[in-house]
Amino acid sequence: MKTVTLTRELPVEETEVLVIGGGPAGIASAIASARNGVKTILVEQSGCLGGMATLGLVGPFMSCFSADGKTQLIRGIFDELVRRMEERGGAIHPSKIPGGTPFASFYVLGHDHVTPFEPEILKMVALEMCEESGVKVKLYTPFLDTITTSSSGKVRIDEVVTANKPGLRAIRAERIVDCTGNGDVAASSGVPVNKGREKDKKMQPATLFFRVGNVDSGRLISFVRKTYEPRIMGSTGYFMEHVKRARKEIGYSVPRDWLSIYQTMKWDEWLANTTRVHGIDGTNVDDLTRAHREGLRQVFEVLEFLRKYIPGCENVELVNVAQQIGIRETRRIQGEYVLTADDVYNCKDFEDVVVLFAFPVDIHDPEGGGGMFEGIKGNSFQVPYRCLLPLKVENLLVAGRCISATHEALGAIREMPCCFGMGEAAGTAAALSVKKAIPPKELNYQTLQKNLVKQGAYLPDVTP
Repeated sequence: MKTVTLTRELPVEETEVLVIGGGPAGIASAIASARNGVKTILVEQSGCLGGMATLGLVGPFMSCFSADGKTQLIRGIFDELVRRMEERGGAIHPSKIPGGTPFASFYVLGHDHVTPFEPEILKMVALEMCEESGVKVKLYTPFLDTITTSSSGKVRIDEVVTANKPGLRAIRAERIVDCTGNGDVAASSGVPVNKGREKDKKMQPATLFFRVGNVDSGRLISFVRKTYEPRIMGSTGYFMEHVKRARKEIGYSVPRDWLSIYQTMKWDEWLANTTRVHGIDGTNVDDLTRAHREGLRQVFEVLEFLRKYIPGCENVELVNVAQQIGIRETRRIQGEYVLTADDVYNCKDFEDVVVLFAFPVDIHDPEGGGGMFEGIKGNSFQVPYRCLLPLKVENLLVAGRCISATHEALGAIREMPCCFGMGEAAGTAAALSVKKAIPPKELNYQTLQKNLVKQGAYLPDVTP
């Protein structure tokens, strides 16, 4: 590929903490940072906050409770956001949603206490919480690159280059939190990263979510209740026989052998998590373009399938399609600790734990098979602070699905409630390290834990 050299002087804005990416991790990170008393900027490339929860229509929030369904694990900023949405009629608190309900797509494992929500309400409440906390939000501002210096083997990000309507701009920050989901900031600053499975680097498939309306929900729910047991680990998915019929009769080609649909807060409206596009690298723009085009094709194929084969969906109408393709996996940083599948399954204890979560290991097969959906062996697993600390770059933290974890462990930690928890931990650590004038790696994890508990996080073995 041919190259050009661009030399330009950029205006520089200064802050103490810069959070890049306004999805669940970024929202929580920015709010936590600002509430801890440091100047904070949140940069988001789109015109709204929420990331995949709004632009991607991904919902509901998966379970934030323990495996036995008795204890809410993700609290703090996440819980505050949900309760504020609920006050506006834009969410139902997860404590009120048992597994096996239409809100949970009739599933039980990993779907006990999900959180239905309205994306438009989330956009507004997230902005309000950021502004009330003192976060300076910059929408329509893509991240472009980092400017770094190196001394004695340690790399430091001096400035972050962004773009918006006036042109290229630089932001100088003492701490940066990468909440892009793809590890964009980490990769650009020299942090070593991994992608996909260890054996072949293949990544989980992409999905384009969409909503349908005019569903006879009473008839659909009645049919499911009479026909199927609530799905648990090891059982087959819903509507598999209908998919098999459609493959023979109408050439149905969507590469997913069952139908995954969730009732929204509107009685006759359902959210479909059904399309599937394989062979996608979410850091490659050509792949993303191809995935979105193929996802759209599949959306209309699923609509035909619903009308022809699923009771209660004969007159279904398309409400809207996600503006952004759903990417389950891209880069994962190499950090001070790499969370493994064994850590998750066996619920390993960590002294520097900052998040407790309990979602099963959910891996959509990169090659199109059935994948994996396997519950943990205890009530919750732990995410240690070290997974948020990348190698090489001393003033950077990472939160969200690009933290330091294996391909298998990613299948459990990539859910949005966990990302909220990781974001709150990263933003708090960034602020505390600024105030103490020490690198994030030197921050005492007990100090971080006590601050998180004071903020409402659930760490039962920590005394604030």
